[in-house]
Amino acid sequence: MRITALEEYGLRALLCIAKYSSSDDESRRGLTIPEIAETEGISIPYASKVMRKLRQGGLVKASRGRTGGYYLTKSPDEITLSEALMVLGGPLIADNHCELYPGVKTECVHNSDCSLRGALGGLVEHLNIFLTRTTIGNLAGTESQTRKLIKKSMRKYARGNQTPFESASEQAAA
Repeated sequence: MRITALEEYGLRALLCIAKYSSSDDESRRGLTIPEIAETEGISIPYASKVMRKLRQGGLVKASRGRTGGYYLTKSPDEITLSEALMVLGGPLIADNHCELYPGVKTECVHNSDCSLRGALGGLVEHLNIFLTRTTIGNLAGTESQTRKLIKKSMRKYARGNQTPFESASEQAAA
């Protein structure tokens, strides 16, 4: 699995907006494309492309005027990594993955019984569990906080107590 530049910068833009919008500043406004570009170290045209993709996918909205800029369409705790990655680049492994690699034949020689397909399917299942339970809100802290949260959640998952990542309300209660 590879994360494309668009996916990387899209996730970073969502985190940037989430962190900015969580500030207690009453006069807060949306983040502009130049501000996002500057914060994330990307060009303004590329930031525009990223934000257009996020807007088309319904994860952000744009507002004009003095307090204009980009805002999340819902709480950071409601935007999963799975949803964001689907908007930015599509599924991790295409449904027709095996059909893409038949070699010199018209159909893969392992089409009827493929242990690799089973392994990739298991990997995708685990990644999907992780990505659907991990939200932008889970990642809005520091790297150290995020690593601790992931380790704690994965230990609970390994013991069978939960799927990875509790919801934000479950985390707050813990």
